[in-house]
Amino acid sequence: MRPNIVLEFIGEVPAKKNEKMPVIRNSGKPSLITKPKSSLAVDRLAIQIPGFARDIYLKHPDLDMYFIVPRGNVDRDNVLSTILDLLWQYGVIEDDNVKHFNGRITLHPAVIGDTWKTTVVLYEEVRRPDCAEDGGRGGRKSKSKGGNTKASKVAS
Repeated sequence: MRPNIVLEFIGEVPAKKNEKMPVIRNSGKPSLITKPKSSLAVDRLAIQIPGFARDIYLKHPDLDMYFIVPRGNVDRDNVLSTILDLLWQYGVIEDDNVKHFNGRITLHPAVIGDTWKTTVVLYEEVRRPDCAEDGGRGGRKSKSKGGNTKASKVAS
């Protein structure tokens, strides 16, 4: 299967859980604001999304993610969360929830290198995972007749 879109992001991908900081507003009420450094890092990533990939709203694509990071204490799941939100905000994917993004996600092992580089490869979905009535086979009917299936033999 050929990739539909390959996106390369150069630069640090901030963890979403670390992007908010508590402040006290003028009214005396506590609040959370986005850290300026985190916001700037996300903006630097956003400008690297090419025009052809924006506002295409892929639904249920498969995704491969490759990482080169400068140190070993980077949480890949936090990077994934930030990248998915970025892809959603700029219309590369329709949404990052299960209803719209239920394709296969593969996080490849991180490589420790000199600088940050995150490569995202998106494949348009071929198999519909949301077809519960046909077992996720994308509309194909089972060829087995009656109770003569392997699952029924194991169960009996």
